[in-house]
Amino acid sequence: MSHTCSHGHHHHGHHHVHHYPSCQFLTSKNAKDCFCEEPLYKRACLMSILAATVAGIGALVSGSLALLSDLFHTLFDGMDAFLSLAILRVVRKHPHLENRVRTWGAALAFALLLLVVFGILFEGVHRLSDPQPVNGILMTVGAGANILMNIYVVWFSHQTPEEEKTKTHAQLSLHALADLLVSVIALVGGIVVWSTGFAGADGIAAILVGCYIAWALLPRSFERITQ
Repeated sequence: MSHTCSHGHHHHGHHHVHHYPSCQFLTSKNAKDCFCEEPLYKRACLMSILAATVAGIGALVSGSLALLSDLFHTLFDGMDAFLSLAILRVVRKHPHLENRVRTWGAALAFALLLLVVFGILFEGVHRLSDPQPVNGILMTVGAGANILMNIYVVWFSHQTPEEEKTKTHAQLSLHALADLLVSVIALVGGIVVWSTGFAGADGIAAILVGCYIAWALLPRSFERITQ
């Protein structure tokens, strides 16, 4: 849950914000040390947009379905972060509804993730049966760039102490880690296409992305609804 306290910024005067008890910003007054929900979700939205842009450009110029799958998954993460931010603001106005609102948010996130899995698997099977030309070099570069961004997202999404994470916080961390692994799959697929010329590796990588999300993320995402 969020916790209310007040403190002064060096340049913005004295006002009220929401912090976790262990938020280092309370003592360091360095905005980068703030572990609170709102800065985390805003940063996640921004990084998702940047990562989706990289994946989108990579998918467009390389023709890679694996990178396109990464794009859709990243866009989903951005929506999840935006949804988390919206939930936080509703909870601030109606704190007595916190558990209900967070549960509804987790249910919506699960439904969106289910749609992403279905779309990726469907297109992956189609691409495998009918391979399309793929530029392995550009696919590899695009996936590599996305990996660097996802490493940063995973790092800052885990800064909040475990005992202070909420359902929405846990959901965001879960998807950030998944994004990193998805990009790694796309990178391996790009290397295979680049080194062997086997365009079907792109479809295989997309199917692996869909299977990974279905196996590793859907059950854990569903658990957030029942907690």
